[in-house]
Amino acid sequence: TPTGSVDDKWIQQMKDEKDYSTYLSDPLIVNGRVYIAVGNQLKVLNATTGEEFSSADLVAPVDSISRMVYADGLIIVPVRGGRLQALTADALTTVWITDELPIIDERGQQQSLGTLTVADGRVYYGTAAVGWSGASYNGYFTCVDLATGEVIWSNANAAAGYYWSGAASVGDKVVVGDDTGTLTVFDAASGEALSVLDLGASVRSTAIAGTQEGTLIVATSDGVLHKVSIDADTDAARELSSVKFGSSTTSTPTIVNGKIYIGGSSLQGEPNEWGYVVYGGQLSVIDEATMTVEHAVTSYDGGTKLPGDSKSAPLVSVQSTGTYVYFTCNAEPGGVYCYRVGDAEASMVYTPDEDHQNYSMSSVVCDADGTLYYVNDSGALFAIHGNGNAGPDNGGAGDDGNGSAGGENNNNNGSGPTGNNGNGSTGGNANGGGNGLGFQGQGGAGGLGAPAAGSPSGSSKDADDEGEDADKDIRVSAAASKAAKALMQ
Repeated sequence: TPTGSVDDKWIQQMKDEKDYSTYLSDPLIVNGRVYIAVGNQLKVLNATTGEEFSSADLVAPVDSISRMVYADGLIIVPVRGGRLQALTADALTTVWITDELPIIDERGQQQSLGTLTVADGRVYYGTAAVGWSGASYNGYFTCVDLATGEVIWSNANAAAGYYWSGAASVGDKVVVGDDTGTLTVFDAASGEALSVLDLGASVRSTAIAGTQEGTLIVATSDGVLHKVSIDADTDAARELSSVKFGSSTTSTPTIVNGKIYIGGSSLQGEPNEWGYVVYGGQLSVIDEATMTVEHAVTSYDGGTKLPGDSKSAPLVSVQSTGTYVYFTCNAEPGGVYCYRVGDAEASMVYTPDEDHQNYSMSSVVCDADGTLYYVNDSGALFAIHGNGNAGPDNGGAGDDGNGSAGGENNNNNGSGPTGNNGNGSTGGNANGGGNGLGFQGQGGAGGLGAPAAGSPSGSSKDADDEGEDADKDIRVSAAASKAAKALMQ
């Protein structure tokens, strides 16, 4: 991956910037091809040239956040109504489609806004019914057979949805947080709820497996990172420790070599000209063993404040010259930042041209050559690379990730190239924001990672309290859209 300034390799305009009812997924890199969902189509581009290879129709459009995943030769696309569609990666032939999830109450249909987690031949995912208040009303957590698309089990949650959240696979259990802050441990095969833990604030990112067996790392929206253990005998979830690192977060963490990398909003705010306290962006580096913040990065290029919170799952690349972390901020100009661990601040390595500057919740993903890919709310997909920079010596964990160039194992947050739910690095079928070679989470950078997270576009993909009314087209002026985004920082 590049360690200095980068240039455009290519830019593809995937939709009109003013088309606020069509959304883009986070990109997914598989075998030298870039997969991206645009509205109700899945498109495949040549990673070298950006030329479109082929496309296929989806049964429904993607929602404002869409974190696809690659596994066993299939591209799994979450679409409106809480449905999944599986297409072959080579020919884009649809293999299976799940039914729309039932409406729980009159407040709306389910939206597929979270991270897909693949483990042991199953796909786990959460959905949410969401309104303009920013809260989720209800949701489902569902398990689907990867090969056939058969719904193995589906649990309705009448109290809250799974908004930008994703699950961690831990042995024969799967663990996920919801919008009430309840972390639930499910039996992976039956869907039985084995235990719950109240984390105190909503979970809007992907839970990931910790380095220590039986532990999880989970972020809550109040800017707190939690280390949780799952008892092997009783299945009880227990909080081991936590740390307040920011004022808020929806970023999915990435773990590499015992360090946790996570984005969010700065811990300290400053009053603006109208007297309101506003917060900038922040990238935090936290020691996993002690849960202490080692670096809190809030500025770039000579003291300029990061312009908005980082919702992306960090992409981590370990090289001979240091460990480099790539991320986006949800504010203009919508470029890519890089932090070399140990430095005093980050640098902006890529600034889009004026026509392509906009907000970004996307995680950054990379391919085997170190080319970086991401989207922003201009409706463009960017492929960017350095001049003469070699690829990474060793990848970190893949994201809020969402797929990878070949890995299909989930929840491996180490440095191997096949880890899933890795959240941001050069390896991973990451589910959850970011993505390793594949892509946000996910928890994704992977962690489309994400998310997400991973990361959370189209102009209503930009704020934590954003919600999509599935029954209405969202049409606002560009000026109103940018004003709303500014208020939501």
